[in-house]
Amino acid sequence: MGLTKLTEQQQKEFQRLSRIYWREARKCESAKAYLAGCVMIGSYLETLLITMMDCYSEEADGTGKAPKDTKPLTRWTLEELLTVAMAAGWLPENKFGPHVEFARKIRNFVHPGRYGMEHPRGRITHKWFETQFEIASACRGWLAHHNNESLFKLMKDDGLL
Repeated sequence: MGLTKLTEQQQKEFQRLSRIYWREARKCESAKAYLAGCVMIGSYLETLLITMMDCYSEEADGTGKAPKDTKPLTRWTLEELLTVAMAAGWLPENKFGPHVEFARKIRNFVHPGRYGMEHPRGRITHKWFETQFEIASACRGWLAHHNNESLFKLMKDDGLL
């Protein structure tokens, strides 16, 4: 089917946004605004996944898990991005499955209906923030590992190593 690719301008914007979301999450932590921080970290993870899908669109499409409609990559949900990333092996499901689901749910507490139904009268504490931060950091590490392995393979195939 083929995934829609990001334009060069969109690629740059997503790189910029990932840095902004990361910094904003840290500011939220300092301000003890843990819900806002969890949302920022979830958005950071989402930007990483969108850029990963763009870089490795053939791998992503090859999983058979990409959304069936041809909506642009920028309109995918975090759930769709995570499903494809796990199917592609970028985030091994046996290591990340329940953790990324937790991260997605917490990020979605930005929606009052979700928060009210799934965490009524509950607070998002520093512990929740730290867990969200650890999950996103681990995901970033695995995505970087996949990227490094792909680059190493390309260099080897081209006789550069």
